[in-house]
Amino acid sequence: MDVPSVGGCILLRPTASVGLHLQMIGRCLRPQPGKTAVVLDHVGNTLRLGHHLEERDWTLDGLRKRDRDAAPSVKVCPTCFATSPSAALVCADCGHVFAPPERRELRQVEGELQELAIAARARKQEQGQAQSLQDLIALGQQRGYKNPVAWAKHLLAARQTKSQWSKGK
Repeated sequence: MDVPSVGGCILLRPTASVGLHLQMIGRCLRPQPGKTAVVLDHVGNTLRLGHHLEERDWTLDGLRKRDRDAAPSVKVCPTCFATSPSAALVCADCGHVFAPPERRELRQVEGELQELAIAARARKQEQGQAQSLQDLIALGQQRGYKNPVAWAKHLLAARQTKSQWSKGK
């Protein structure tokens, strides 16, 4: 379909494909005298895949996953909500001047290394020893879970389902 006067698109379908993303946006980016294109990205494709004006190296050769670049960095203008490449100092749409990025300092904290397999096994054993709903709620509270009651009920329900399946064999 060729309708150069289309001036806007609303992205409601997430995609991991840069090509598909650019094709969807490209429908409204076709030049037309007096036209301003508006892209409303409700699914975060632009944040995930990069701004449509970024330079890209295209190739027909496949790339292994580990050789792919990370998703390009994009920032959103707080004034007009337009997306811009993260290196932009000024919003191209409204002229908003972006604040310089904050420099973050790394903090080093004391800790103790623990083998994950052993820690996970110990947590499972601890759960297995708790037999009642009250025991599980207390364990959830001890572990600092946000909702220990819901966690305990979910775990009991899973145990009952597991026992029903094992009886049916």
